[in-house]
Amino acid sequence: MRKRIHALRIYQRTTNNNDLRERRKNQYHDGKLQYQAAIKREKFKSWKEFCNLTSATNPWNAVYKLASNKAKRSQSLTTLQKSDNH
Repeated sequence: MRKRIHALRIYQRTTNNNDLRERRKNQYHDGKLQYQAAIKREKFKSWKEFCNLTSATNPWNAVYKLASNKAKRSQSLTTLQKSDNH
């Protein structure tokens, strides 16, 4: 779908025929809306699958932590120490 949407951007190169440019532009915008809807639908579907795979017996599982923004993130080092202690 992504390749098709990029191919529909041909309207940008249509300079000599305004009617053809408008038709191509409308095709591009319609296709782009469908593509964005498909992405949103698939993301939601993936999230539902992830939520269903987690254990229902543990209420403090990863889904809760992600939803409440309490998931632990990896700590990054702020300073480095050389082997000669300098």
